Amino acid sequence: MQMIRSLTMFLAVANAMSFRKAAIDQGVSPQAVSKAVKQLEMHLGLKLLHRSTRHISLTEDGEQL
Repeated sequence: MQMIRSLTMFLAVANAMSFRKAAIDQGVSPQAVSKAVKQLEMHLGLKLLHRSTRHISLTEDGEQL
């Protein structure tokens, strides 16, 4: 069940290209979204997002997922 939640959070971030907007859409905190995406990345052994303080983009693996 946790994997489904993490995947849902990742998809929300990928669609919004923002942790904050994804959090609002999902009704959770941005920190909860970030934690869920990190857990998904660890589980899959892949980096799904390029993160900086001002920008988010999908990695090639993130695009494929």
